[in-house]
Amino acid sequence: MKRIKNAPVVVMNFSGAYNFESFDKDSEIINLDFRQLHGTEGYCSREAAKVIKDKIQPFGPHGMHFLDNGDYHYVSKFWTDMITEPFSLVLIDHHTDMQDSRVDGILSCGDWVKAVIQQNKFLEKVIVIGVPRESALKVDKELFPKVVFVTEPEFKDYVSGRKEPADGKTIYISIDKDALSPEDAVTNWDQGDMKESDLRNFLFRQVEHENVIGVDVCGEFQVVSNYFADELPAEKDNNANLDILLTVDTAEKEKA
Repeated sequence: MKRIKNAPVVVMNFSGAYNFESFDKDSEIINLDFRQLHGTEGYCSREAAKVIKDKIQPFGPHGMHFLDNGDYHYVSKFWTDMITEPFSLVLIDHHTDMQDSRVDGILSCGDWVKAVIQQNKFLEKVIVIGVPRESALKVDKELFPKVVFVTEPEFKDYVSGRKEPADGKTIYISIDKDALSPEDAVTNWDQGDMKESDLRNFLFRQVEHENVIGVDVCGEFQVVSNYFADELPAEKDNNANLDILLTVDTAEKEKA
């Protein structure tokens, strides 16, 4: 299986959700186990951040990265911190993740995008897809010069190729499956109504035609440690993850 920039697929297991899934059992996929690391759920302590950064640093920002459920979406910041050229962040998410930090100096799943905007000197803009209009209106207006919100009708234009979000510039794509309809994924946050087929078509076009540094994916189900309760959501999320992985693989082959 070909990877983005020939870099590996890295799966980061925090909650144990991936233990119920099979998409990551390919021998070439790198599995990192963070289940025993404290200070990671929703908020990331300084100590945990150092451990995570040290673990992923050897891989660089390239490739595909699976980040577990939405509580760990802040890990996207650690991947993008390693980018050393101008880039745009394409965020597919049902939430802006641009809230004010509730704990000074502590990164969270709700404010990591704002932190990237404020701290990453290589970031040119953030293209946000899947956020409801009312949520977009609550974003700090000081961030607007670097943020573009894509409405549902506009996203259809991106899916079809009539519009391109990056205009040929370098991009990093971050996907939270909570943007998807509950028919296509089960997450631990409220969800949107995006079709997985539209997400895959969009992703294919970006990987095939644009300079994509990397792609990360979060939005796993909430583990309840009951096989029968976890089996169905795990199957749905596994299928979505596998579809995304194969979409990127196929686009890379077409590009080559």
